This record gives sequence, structure tokens and C-alpha cells, in this order.
Amino acid sequence: MGNTGRCGGKLHVCPDADIADGYLDVTTQGPNSLPATLGSTMRLFSGVRSATDTSTRRFRVREIHVASAGHVTFADGEPLPPPPFTVHCAAGALTVPKVG
Repeated sequence: MGNTGRCGGKLHVCPDADIADGYLDVTTQGPNSLPATLGSTMRLFSGVRSATDTSTRRFRVREIHVASAGHVTFADGEPLPPPPFTVHCAAGALTVPKVG
């Protein structure tokens, strides 16, 4: 989950995220073979999406409830506590200056 396009300045986990739009971008990775998982992980550094990667899904939400125990979950690169928990994006909570 994130509201910026990159985590740690390098990983394109939520490449289409806009910090000012009031939405959380959620990227999920489903079950995969080891080679496929390594390939999708390497693409996080380049930001290139693979048309054949059917296990990665992206969603835009204002709020998300994570209930499934045993999953590793991050928000903007920071680990979240074990589920269940709810994350809400409050539009306009911060003033974000436009760059460029």
C-alpha cells in the first residue's frame, strides 16, 4: 500500500500513485513460482510492467481492511502490524506542494 510511486526512493511498488489524490494505491502479489516471483521483484526496481505477470494486481481505494492473518504488509515501505487492521487515506490531511 502506498500513496507515492516509490518505496525507499527506488522500488516502484505503486508506480501510478499520486500523493495528493486522496487514494491509497494497493499492489498485491499472488502465489507464484520462484522464477516468476524473482522476475516481478526485479521489475520493482525498473518500474517496467510485464504483460504476462497475471499474479500482480493493483487497486486504488480510500480505505482498505486487511483481515487475513499471516500476510506481510507494508505501507509506503514501512511494515504494518499483523492483521486485522484498517488503513484510511484522508484526502487533504496534508498540504502537498506541486513539484515541477
